[in-house]
Amino acid sequence: MSQQEPQGVSISAMVNQEEVSSIMEMGFSKTVAEKALFLTQGGGVPKAFEWIEKHCDDADFEEELQIVGQEAGKPKSNLTKEEKIAKAAELQKQVRARMAAQEEAQSKESEATRIKMDKEMAALKRVDDER
Repeated sequence: MSQQEPQGVSISAMVNQEEVSSIMEMGFSKTVAEKALFLTQGGGVPKAFEWIEKHCDDADFEEELQIVGQEAGKPKSNLTKEEKIAKAAELQKQVRARMAAQEEAQSKESEATRIKMDKEMAALKRVDDER
């Protein structure tokens, strides 16, 4: 039942790789470094670190950010930096919503399993008490 995730273009070519290396030297993954730099366009390493500190607990922190709807080799869109950032934020919002729905479904399934196990344990305890 899993839907195929939309494939997009990596943001690697859209960020300064020297700055990516600087952040990676501090122990962060390439994915996190690129995402932080992309989402803080023009802010450089200091702003990227601020973004990392603010978002390090996000569920999608380590997920690669890709530009969907653009294929490699095709010309870049005519979006401004602000529009690109807004689009990236919207995509992150969609991913977060999808992950939240999955977590909710898992939570409900776990609760149903717990209730079932509690009932089985209670039945076993009754049988044991009757002996």
